[in-house]
Formats: sequence, structure tokens, C-alpha cells
Amino acid sequence: MHHSERDRLSGARLHHISSAELGCLMTNIDREVTRLTQLRGAAEEQRAKTEVAERERESACMACLSETRAVVLPCGCKVYCGSCHERDPGGRHRRCR
Repeated sequence: MHHSERDRLSGARLHHISSAELGCLMTNIDREVTRLTQLRGAAEEQRAKTEVAERERESACMACLSETRAVVLPCGCKVYCGSCHERDPGGRHRRCR
């Protein structure tokens, strides 16, 4: 629907147009609702994928970025997997240096 058509059909003006034009308007509305419903579904799917990816990044070892954080350091932070911590057991991460 064009901007001028939207302006022309807003509010009380709907009673001044023909039934054929109203039918066309309803068809356009139905198409737009379908498009928006599909867009919402795609957005919900992407949101779920993004949330999973964010959780994975937040739980990844800060050294290798591939394993899950497993070792709690003396400062209380959990930033390294077991393998990376074994390679540098006295290592400290940036936040607590």
C-alpha cells in the first residue's frame, strides 16, 4: 500500500470508498499480516539461535575459546578450562590483575 493510499484510507474515510476498494484493502492487509507473521517467526528463530551462541561464548574458556570454563580461580572467577589452567596454573586474567 502506498503512503498516499494509506493516508487516503485512514480513519473515517473508509466509509467513502467502494466495496471493491475495501476488498482490495482487506487483501493487502491480509498479505501484510502474513508477511509480518513470517518475519516474526524468523526473528524468533534467530533470537533463539543468538541466545544459544551468546551463552556458548560466555561459557567458553578465555584462553582457547573452544572448551567450557571449568576452573574456579582463587579470586572466584571461572575463566579457564582445565587444560589451559594446567598449562599456566598461576595465570591470572585481566579483570583481577
